[in-house]
Amino acid sequence: MENKTKHIIRFFLIFVIFLFIVNCSEINKKILGDEDDSETKLLTQLLVLRVLSNNSNCSGGFWVRNVNTNKSYCSQATLVGSSNNLDLYVENGLDTGLDYQDVVNNFESKIYPAETEAFGTPTDINNDGKITVLIVDIQDQELLSSGFVAGFMDPVNFYKDSRASSIRSNQREIIYLDGKELIALRNQELALGRSDTFLSTLAHEYQHLIRYKYGEGQDDTWIDEGSSEAASDITGFGPQVARLLCFRGDSGSSCSGGVGGSTLFSWNSTLKNYAFAYTFMRYLFDVSGSSEQERYNFFKAAASGDSNGVRANSAENLIRVFMSSAAKYDSSVLGADTKTVFQKLFASYIAQSTGYTDLNNVYFGSTTAVDVDTVRTLYSLPSDFTPTIYQPAYSAAAKQSSYSLYPSQVYRVSGSTSGSQDSNTVIIKRNSSEFIIFNGNINATYSTTVSASIQYPLEIPKLHSNEIGIVCPMDYLRQVHKIEKKMYDLKLVKRF
Repeated sequence: MENKTKHIIRFFLIFVIFLFIVNCSEINKKILGDEDDSETKLLTQLLVLRVLSNNSNCSGGFWVRNVNTNKSYCSQATLVGSSNNLDLYVENGLDTGLDYQDVVNNFESKIYPAETEAFGTPTDINNDGKITVLIVDIQDQELLSSGFVAGFMDPVNFYKDSRASSIRSNQREIIYLDGKELIALRNQELALGRSDTFLSTLAHEYQHLIRYKYGEGQDDTWIDEGSSEAASDITGFGPQVARLLCFRGDSGSSCSGGVGGSTLFSWNSTLKNYAFAYTFMRYLFDVSGSSEQERYNFFKAAASGDSNGVRANSAENLIRVFMSSAAKYDSSVLGADTKTVFQKLFASYIAQSTGYTDLNNVYFGSTTAVDVDTVRTLYSLPSDFTPTIYQPAYSAAAKQSSYSLYPSQVYRVSGSTSGSQDSNTVIIKRNSSEFIIFNGNINATYSTTVSASIQYPLEIPKLHSNEIGIVCPMDYLRQVHKIEKKMYDLKLVKRF
């Protein structure tokens, strides 16, 4: 009520000043004549803009994006925790029930050291040597029973603030975490004996923050999101049980049927997308090395670039980095070209994730099966995935006479098979009555990281939130921000 009164008083004062200035200009016109009219109008406009501009500051608070309206509002917040690498704020009047010092301690002891090893460190555009975490009631107009935004990293904060834009910049590294729906979900998950959803979300968004330094949001979405999902596990807040349940198919949600028929490379912000990206990126992390440090080295090369300067910003480049930086890469087992390496790794991953116990009969664009079970034994599924991910496995589809599959699209099929002569088709035979088929073309990825139209602000895409569970709007924000950069000619605070 107090804030509302202040806004009314402020508006009234601005209106009075405006009338005063306009009245003065009319008096001047009578005294000086019409020859100074244009100059008087200009002065009036400048003075009014100056007065109004004072109302566009966010002194003592932070700009926060309403993810539905794409307009910033000023959130007044209080510092509730601080450490060497983090300042933690909570929106005034928001009661979360969190132990804020515990959040700070977990960031310093788990999230920061692990992600520094696995991804690197974020930028420091405001020269304070820290990141800011702001707990707010994220304005997404959702309830816990539907999809909600648990947290986000807004790219606009890397850019200079523009008062002409409806989206404002804090010009600092900042992560927003939800203080309502996310807290409710956290409490539910903890009651079930699962990991802390709030801290896993912080770890997730921190990866996005670090990665932006290297790719400025241009990496294929499934790689960025999959890396963030894996980051939650790497920092000790995993596995992501909800993602594993979605992978195999949760009949009570939009995950019904599981990932059967889905593609890894495309992105539509569905929970199946997250489940697919999470499990594959976590699989690559685990099989990349025998030690934790070797796995960290692979993920860091994927984020920042390998010795050849190649970053994992696409499926093919991800495999290139695996071949150059993964300590456990063995060309005698996986092959020496990106397509073959991807097809064998993906076959091993998807077969094990479906509950297959061998790779004795695999068709690689051929009607002759080969035994590649060595791939499965050398590159086994993460132990904390089993058996949750495949008991029961995702739904099997009826056999078709022919298949037209997008790159990385996969089906579990009921029926017999004798292989395929299509060079991109990989078939894994389980027995005489079941097989897995997928398109192993790694060179034709089509992730939706392409921007929306930059012609009109009305064409800003809508947030996909009609899902039951956590939604990370990173891909959505990248698309919107690309439009905003063009509209308002936004400039980086400093070059990375």
